[in-house]
Formats: sequence, structure tokens, C-alpha cells
Amino acid sequence: MQPDLGDVPVGAGRLVVVLAVGSWLPPGSRLAAALVLVGMVGACGNAAYGWDAIHVSLGDAPLVDQPGAAALIKPIGLFFPLSLALVAWALARLGHRWQAALVLVATLAWPVAHIGNVATLAVLVNVALVVALGSLVWDRSTQRSAQRSSR
Repeated sequence: MQPDLGDVPVGAGRLVVVLAVGSWLPPGSRLAAALVLVGMVGACGNAAYGWDAIHVSLGDAPLVDQPGAAALIKPIGLFFPLSLALVAWALARLGHRWQAALVLVATLAWPVAHIGNVATLAVLVNVALVVALGSLVWDRSTQRSAQRSSR
């Protein structure tokens, strides 16, 4: 069995998105600070689950089932959906209402899909996140091109 390293780069990509949304908030915002802090811990949780996948692929028991320090993976892993909830809150404050609602729905379904290992729901959650967050990138790029053409 090959190790599944997918959680490590995906976690880094998710952190970039969380930090980008945090950068759209006013400087000195407590919500922006919370996004950075919770997003960083959530990215560490994603990396920990990547290491857990390597550990399991080498034939050992999952780290999440081990006592001691390995037990920290579970609570740290829950910081990622918490960062999504903060992203939804930030998007709502920035006036992106439907994107905030879609991210919030995905946030509520994320633990069910990933902890419960419901593959179909996990795909739907990820598609919802791509649509909601991707629309923001699309919107910003079209605004920039419109500004350039008006000059």
C-alpha cells in the first residue's frame, strides 16, 4: 500500500485560502487574527493526518487510535473546520452572502463526511468549497480586468 500524502499539500492550499480571506479583512481585525491562528493550527492538523496515513500504510495502527501525544491529532484536526466557519463569518462581513452560506453548509458537513468517511458527501463538500471560494477569485479577476479596460 502506498502512503497517501494528499493531506499535506491540500492542507497547505487550504491555509493559503484561509490567509487570503483573512487579508481581505481590515488591518487589526480580531477576526483576521483568529483566521490566521486557527488556520495555522488547522494546517498542522492536516499535516498530522498526512503523517497518520503514512504510518498506517507502513502497517502500523492509526495514530489517532494510539495513546499519548498521538491523541492530539483529533483535536488539532478539528481546527480546519473551525477555520472554515471563520472564513464563512469573514465572507459574510465582507458582503459575500451566498458564498458565506455555502462555506458554512460545507463546514457543517465536513466533519460528517471526513470523520464518518462518507466519500460521496466529502466530494460534495469539496465541490461546494471550490464553487464558493473559486467564485471569489473569478469575481476579483473580472473586476481587475474591468478596471484595466476602463483606464
